[in-house]
Amino acid sequence: EKLKSFPDEIAKDLRGVQAQLRRHEALEHELSGAEQQLQALVDAADEVLHQCTTQQSAALQEKQQAVVENWEMLRAKVDQRREDLEQACKIQRFLAQARDYFSWSAELLREMKVEEATRDSFMTDLKLTQHQQLRAEIDAREETFEQVMALGQEILHESYPSQDVRDKVTSLQDEKSGLYRQWELKRSWLERMLLQQIFYRDISQMEKLMNSQEVSVVGDVAQ
Repeated sequence: EKLKSFPDEIAKDLRGVQAQLRRHEALEHELSGAEQQLQALVDAADEVLHQCTTQQSAALQEKQQAVVENWEMLRAKVDQRREDLEQACKIQRFLAQARDYFSWSAELLREMKVEEATRDSFMTDLKLTQHQQLRAEIDAREETFEQVMALGQEILHESYPSQDVRDKVTSLQDEKSGLYRQWELKRSWLERMLLQQIFYRDISQMEKLMNSQEVSVVGDVAQ
């Protein structure tokens, strides 16, 4: 009866799989108690075998064998179910962590793709400093990224290859590369803008100095 009613479906999200795993652990605990009772019945049957007729003994042994075989089938299915749930839990945990990384990365990419012109070199230099701080945030996520990748590779090397996991591992690598590439592009853009602003600032100051000197010379000549 337990064997016939045993569930096969696996939830499609981490919370659902974790709930199924908890229910499965409760079932295993229940079966552990039943196994002790079954062993006691088998032992009791062994003790009365010698009191039975040959026909009764054969029938009892056949019944014992059927019960033991059904129990072993149930245990095998329980063990397989646990293995499937643990693997599904690992996959869903990886996918959830990958989604978190993609979400964080997308926010940073949006921020870095904005090219706001600043009024002067001071503001541009400030933005460049802030951009360097963004690099520190990206580098700080490196450990998290490596952990997610390690979990993905672990899943791929086990006996349950998942195309979804394989695709996510590739996408994670591409996302990280794109993140660093966009950071470099933004850094280069800010540095170019800063150099241009410094150049024009210096030119403006030089022109003012030259104009003031010209006025002074004209004044001296007029005198």
